[in-house]
Amino acid sequence: MISFEKIDKYSLRYALLYQYVKVVHHYIYHSDFDVLGTENIPPKGTPTLVISNHQNGLLDALGIIYAFKDGRQPVFIARGDIFKNKTAAKLLRFLKIMPAFRTIDVARSEVNKSNVTFLRAARVLIDGGTVAIFPEAGHEETHHLGSFKKGYPRIAFKAEEEADFKLNLQILPVANHYSNYLNFRQKKVIVIGKPFSFSELFDIYKNKPNDAYLKLNEISREKIEEMMLDIKDLSFYEEYRMLNEIIRKEYLTQIDKPLSYFPNHLLADKETTSKLDQYRTENAEQFSLLMTQTRQYLNNLKTLNLRNWLIGKKVTFFNLLLSSFLFLLALPFYLFGLINNYLPFHSPNIFTRKIEDEMLHSSFNIVVGSLFSFPLFYLLYFIIVWIVSGNILFGLIYVILALLSLFLFYYYRVGVIKLFASWRYYNFKRKSNQLLIKTIELKNNIFGILKKIIRNN
Repeated sequence: MISFEKIDKYSLRYALLYQYVKVVHHYIYHSDFDVLGTENIPPKGTPTLVISNHQNGLLDALGIIYAFKDGRQPVFIARGDIFKNKTAAKLLRFLKIMPAFRTIDVARSEVNKSNVTFLRAARVLIDGGTVAIFPEAGHEETHHLGSFKKGYPRIAFKAEEEADFKLNLQILPVANHYSNYLNFRQKKVIVIGKPFSFSELFDIYKNKPNDAYLKLNEISREKIEEMMLDIKDLSFYEEYRMLNEIIRKEYLTQIDKPLSYFPNHLLADKETTSKLDQYRTENAEQFSLLMTQTRQYLNNLKTLNLRNWLIGKKVTFFNLLLSSFLFLLALPFYLFGLINNYLPFHSPNIFTRKIEDEMLHSSFNIVVGSLFSFPLFYLLYFIIVWIVSGNILFGLIYVILALLSLFLFYYYRVGVIKLFASWRYYNFKRKSNQLLIKTIELKNNIFGILKKIIRNN
């Protein structure tokens, strides 16, 4: 059994890895990473229990880690089934992660092992450390807040109980939001709420612990729900997401906020979702019609093999021809990026193709990519160029160019996909495709309804 007794102690190796992964996380894997509310973070040394929604595996944890600017090394609690492999368990301990066991993952006899973890977490808090946990006890695959489990309240109350209810533990709510859960160069924002204590629940806990757990979960869930995009009715999830996309630019224009700043996307989507919920309550029949139209719009896009951003866009033959020519000119540079980055970029697929849960793919991509495949391949390139040229400087320059070409390799592929889609859209318009005409009309109608909803509600 791996010991977690010293898991909260400062680790120099962890600190060095922290700096390296920070560069990968901030500037390579994500195209945009923002943290809002850093002024709400309690000072280092304050017993702090971080709670967060959970939507993207390891990337959620990295977002929390890098939200702290004071060098603290928070201890995380994760589902116990990922500790089954001894090598993986040692790596997770090094990363300051402890296991909590769920009945759906392990035998009932092993669930009690969580008590050891919760007690250790309580001791970390009593010593002035920071512990982070995802109360949903599993990640959601959507912008949706799941139900909270009792593990987090048990840690919070245990820590206070061990300190004779004088710890003044601060609970720090955090919400994360992504432009895309799976893609490389996605955008990400972390929202940090105001910390709160829960001393008003101590008397309830002393008499009815379970009631105190439920009440603390209720309070906590409300706070995180206010900070994130929570589409409550998953039966309309795709419709809500499309409606958010259609009206986002118009909404931000109305409130004079730039579309280029990703946190504004979260703001717009939250407000639009809230107004759609209100519209559903006040105009049930019209809401049902809007959902039907949006579902038809989604089906039309699928049939046409087009994306929403193209519908209604002005596309000319000259612009398409010019874009195609420029992509042709850039082809040699893309090939350089392809040769140097295809294998390290896709090597995580060896692991992810065996994992059914797509929400864990990004975790493997950043871990396998940043810690193993890219360093190994780039080191190999450096050695080969150094040996062939006889000049170490040439080796360094080549590696720098290979890294820069990674972005060209990725964005060129994305650009080509969009270019082909634009040609397809142009041909549909040139031939007066009836389904496309109806789809444009349908989008315009939906847009008009949405404008009234965001203005009137």
